[in-house]
Amino acid sequence: EQGETIAQYRLAECYYKGEGIKRDYKKAFELCLKVMECEHLWDDVYGAPYMIAECYFYGRGVKQDYMEAVKWYERTLAELGDVCNDYYTPSIYKLGICYENGYGVTKSKEKALNYYETTIDLGGPGMTEEEWRECEAADKRLAGKEYVGHSAPSVVGSN
Repeated sequence: EQGETIAQYRLAECYYKGEGIKRDYKKAFELCLKVMECEHLWDDVYGAPYMIAECYFYGRGVKQDYMEAVKWYERTLAELGDVCNDYYTPSIYKLGICYENGYGVTKSKEKALNYYETTIDLGGPGMTEEEWRECEAADKRLAGKEYVGHSAPSVVGSN
Protein backbone atom coordinates (compact mmCIF):
# COMPACT_ATOMS: atom_id res chain seq x y z
CA GLU A 1 0.00 0.00 0.00
CA GLN A 2 2.78 2.48 0.90
CA GLY A 3 4.59 2.12 -2.44
CA GLU A 4 1.40 2.56 -4.46
CA THR A 5 0.36 5.59 -2.41
CA ILE A 6 3.76 7.25 -2.81
CA ALA A 7 3.71 6.54 -6.56
CA GLN A 8 0.23 8.09 -6.89
CA TYR A 9 1.37 11.18 -5.02
CA ARG A 10 4.54 11.58 -7.09
CA LEU A 11 2.47 11.28 -10.28
CA ALA A 12 0.05 13.88 -8.89
CA GLU A 13 3.00 16.23 -8.31
CA CYS A 14 4.12 15.74 -11.91
CA TYR A 15 0.65 16.52 -13.23
CA TYR A 16 0.29 19.53 -10.91
CA LYS A 17 3.66 21.05 -11.82
CA GLY A 18 3.78 19.86 -15.42
CA GLU A 19 7.08 18.11 -14.82
CA GLY A 20 7.84 15.52 -17.50
CA ILE A 21 4.18 15.38 -18.43
CA LYS A 22 1.50 17.81 -19.62
CA ARG A 23 0.12 19.82 -16.69
CA ASP A 24 -3.28 18.49 -15.67
CA TYR A 25 -4.69 19.87 -12.44
CA LYS A 26 -7.77 17.65 -12.58
CA LYS A 27 -5.68 14.47 -12.70
CA ALA A 28 -3.44 15.79 -9.92
CA PHE A 29 -6.51 16.55 -7.80
CA GLU A 30 -8.03 13.12 -8.38
CA LEU A 31 -4.78 11.32 -7.56
CA CYS A 32 -4.39 13.30 -4.35
CA LEU A 33 -7.91 12.34 -3.30
CA LYS A 34 -6.93 8.68 -3.81
CA VAL A 35 -3.84 9.21 -1.69
CA MET A 36 -6.01 10.67 1.08
CA GLU A 37 -8.15 7.51 1.13
CA CYS A 38 -5.15 5.71 2.61
CA GLU A 39 -5.38 5.05 6.35
CA HIS A 40 -1.88 6.36 7.06
CA LEU A 41 0.02 9.19 5.39
CA TRP A 42 3.76 8.72 5.09
CA ASP A 43 6.26 11.57 5.02
CA ASP A 44 6.55 11.22 1.25
CA VAL A 45 2.89 12.13 0.68
CA TYR A 46 2.31 14.91 3.22
CA GLY A 47 1.79 17.36 0.36
CA ALA A 48 -1.43 15.66 -0.83
CA PRO A 49 -3.91 17.54 1.40
CA TYR A 50 -2.10 20.80 0.65
CA MET A 51 -2.31 20.18 -3.10
CA ILE A 52 -6.05 19.48 -2.76
CA ALA A 53 -6.45 22.73 -0.80
CA GLU A 54 -4.57 24.67 -3.47
CA CYS A 55 -6.78 23.19 -6.19
CA TYR A 56 -9.89 24.35 -4.34
CA PHE A 57 -8.40 27.75 -3.47
CA TYR A 58 -7.42 28.60 -7.05
CA GLY A 59 -10.02 26.51 -8.90
CA ARG A 60 -7.37 24.28 -10.48
CA GLY A 61 -8.94 21.14 -11.94
CA VAL A 62 -11.98 21.59 -9.73
CA LYS A 63 -14.57 24.32 -9.13
CA GLN A 64 -13.16 27.02 -6.87
CA ASP A 65 -14.47 26.49 -3.34
CA TYR A 66 -12.94 28.43 -0.48
CA MET A 67 -14.80 26.45 2.19
CA GLU A 68 -13.26 23.24 0.89
CA ALA A 69 -9.87 24.94 0.62
CA VAL A 70 -10.03 25.95 4.28
CA LYS A 71 -11.03 22.41 5.25
CA TRP A 72 -8.03 20.97 3.39
CA TYR A 73 -5.54 23.57 4.67
CA GLU A 74 -6.71 22.67 8.18
CA ARG A 75 -6.42 18.97 7.34
CA THR A 76 -2.85 19.58 6.15
CA LEU A 77 -2.01 21.05 9.55
CA ALA A 78 -3.79 18.18 11.33
CA GLU A 79 -1.94 15.54 9.30
CA LEU A 80 1.43 17.18 9.92
CA GLY A 81 0.92 17.81 13.63
CA ASP A 82 3.90 19.94 14.55
CA VAL A 83 6.09 18.81 11.66
CA CYS A 84 7.09 22.09 10.04
CA ASN A 85 7.77 21.38 6.38
CA ASP A 86 7.13 22.90 2.96
CA TYR A 87 3.36 22.44 3.31
CA TYR A 88 2.82 23.40 6.94
CA THR A 89 3.78 27.07 6.81
CA PRO A 90 2.07 27.84 3.47
CA SER A 91 -1.13 26.29 4.86
CA ILE A 92 -1.00 28.61 7.87
CA TYR A 93 -0.36 31.58 5.57
CA LYS A 94 -3.29 30.65 3.28
CA LEU A 95 -5.59 30.34 6.30
CA GLY A 96 -4.56 33.88 7.19
CA ILE A 97 -5.62 35.04 3.72
CA CYS A 98 -8.94 33.23 4.10
CA TYR A 99 -9.70 34.80 7.47
CA GLU A 100 -8.55 38.25 6.40
CA ASN A 101 -10.81 38.24 3.35
CA GLY A 102 -13.67 36.02 4.52
CA TYR A 103 -12.88 33.31 1.96
CA GLY A 104 -14.89 30.28 3.05
CA VAL A 105 -14.92 31.44 6.69
CA THR A 106 -16.28 34.34 8.71
CA LYS A 107 -13.92 37.28 8.28
CA SER A 108 -11.72 37.70 11.36
CA LYS A 109 -8.89 40.19 11.64
CA GLU A 110 -7.74 38.54 14.88
CA LYS A 111 -7.52 35.04 13.42
CA ALA A 112 -5.87 36.32 10.25
CA LEU A 113 -3.28 38.21 12.28
CA ASN A 114 -2.61 35.12 14.40
CA TYR A 115 -2.03 32.99 11.28
CA TYR A 116 0.25 35.60 9.72
CA GLU A 117 2.28 36.02 12.92
CA THR A 118 2.61 32.24 13.26
CA THR A 119 3.84 32.04 9.66
CA ILE A 120 6.45 34.72 10.34
CA ASP A 121 7.52 33.05 13.60
CA LEU A 122 8.10 29.79 11.72
CA GLY A 123 10.34 31.54 9.19
CA GLY A 124 8.44 30.70 6.01
CA PRO A 125 9.69 27.26 4.87
CA GLY A 126 7.96 26.25 1.65
CA MET A 127 6.86 29.77 0.76
CA THR A 128 7.93 31.79 -2.24
CA GLU A 129 9.61 35.12 -1.65
CA GLU A 130 6.47 36.87 -2.95
CA GLU A 131 4.26 34.98 -0.47
CA TRP A 132 6.66 35.85 2.34
CA ARG A 133 6.53 39.56 1.53
CA GLU A 134 2.73 39.49 1.21
CA CYS A 135 2.45 37.74 4.57
CA GLU A 136 4.75 40.21 6.24
CA ALA A 137 2.83 43.15 4.74
CA ALA A 138 -0.53 41.68 5.82
CA ASP A 139 0.79 41.15 9.35
CA LYS A 140 1.93 44.77 9.57
CA ARG A 141 -1.31 46.06 8.06
CA LEU A 142 -3.55 44.09 10.42
CA ALA A 143 -1.42 44.89 13.45
CA GLY A 144 -1.48 48.60 12.56
CA LYS A 145 2.30 48.72 12.12
CA GLU A 146 4.14 50.50 9.34
CA TYR A 147 5.33 48.09 6.65
CA VAL A 148 8.85 48.80 5.43
CA GLY A 149 9.53 45.46 3.76
CA HIS A 150 12.27 42.98 4.48
CA SER A 151 14.03 40.29 2.58
CA ALA A 152 12.57 36.85 2.86
CA PRO A 153 14.49 34.52 5.15
CA SER A 154 16.90 32.14 3.46
CA VAL A 155 14.72 29.13 4.34
CA VAL A 156 11.93 30.28 2.05
CA GLY A 157 11.24 27.58 -0.53
CA SER A 158 9.94 27.71 -4.06
CA ASN A 159 6.45 26.16 -3.94
